[in-house]
Amino acid sequence: MISRSAFRAAFASVYVAMSMFKSKPKPKSMLSQTRQYSSCLAILALVIMSSSACHSSHSNDDTGSSSDQQKISQLLESPESLDYTHIKTFVLEKYCSSCHNEKDRKDNINVMNYDALVKGGVTRSIAVPYNANASLIYQSLILPTGRRHMPPLDQPQLQKYQIELVRAWVDNGAKEKSDMVTPTPLKLSEELRVYFENPESIDYSVVQEYVFKNNCTKCHSEHSEQAETEVLANSANLTNYKTIFNRFNPVVVKGVEEESKIFKAVAIRQSMPPVKEGYELLDGNLIKLLRLWILNCAIEDLEVIKEDRLEYDPNSPEKVRLCEGQ
Repeated sequence: MISRSAFRAAFASVYVAMSMFKSKPKPKSMLSQTRQYSSCLAILALVIMSSSACHSSHSNDDTGSSSDQQKISQLLESPESLDYTHIKTFVLEKYCSSCHNEKDRKDNINVMNYDALVKGGVTRSIAVPYNANASLIYQSLILPTGRRHMPPLDQPQLQKYQIELVRAWVDNGAKEKSDMVTPTPLKLSEELRVYFENPESIDYSVVQEYVFKNNCTKCHSEHSEQAETEVLANSANLTNYKTIFNRFNPVVVKGVEEESKIFKAVAIRQSMPPVKEGYELLDGNLIKLLRLWILNCAIEDLEVIKEDRLEYDPNSPEKVRLCEGQ
């Protein structure tokens, strides 16, 4: 049965054809007139057929979605048996793989590889086993708006049952295979303890991995979509150590965290990361890591720096390195 929208499309097409017919000089013979009317009827038939086919195609798509929903509902009856294959089949391949794959790695995220998705460390694990609320893969799906919402709002969105599948998989261990046991990851404070106890060991690579990469470089990078406004105007290409100390507008003042633009933005004003874009304010442990790095001269590479400027102060145990001019 033809849909109402298909009928409207057919009627509009015939109306246009008839208008063209009326605007032409009158045919000289009855045969010519008959041929023109036949052409209009042919157009009507063609539009109805194509519209019906389109409607049928969409009906089939809906049936496919219904089939997926049934399969996912069955899987959710035993969430402890969910594994990576289920998430890859019903979510990642359909909504994420075009950007976040092995080759493109948009925002340095590859969801098509289990290890890259789950075993990237606390701050780069897109899925944190047993904790969906701390997992970027789940957070980005439930955000109502903002640049951090995924998929982008101009792309097809997940259904509620698909989002629930992601949540259940993560909260049940984010397993690669259903029969495996995923170890509970360290808490962020536990993972960073070695740096808190040895602040002189914090260099740019550590801060880049834990702080910048997951919270800042989506915007503050020379390759970001907002490069001109966020990077050039604010001297904030955080993927490059030297640009952080741009002499015209540095974002870090070595040894003085209170005068460093980046520290004031994340810890004092709390204007970054932008909450309105779906980001969360920086975890206190990450703010502490950033502060200790700046306080101890914001060094670039621990392996090449000379440690002759280490000076332990019992009154300030967190500052163990003297900066130039101090």
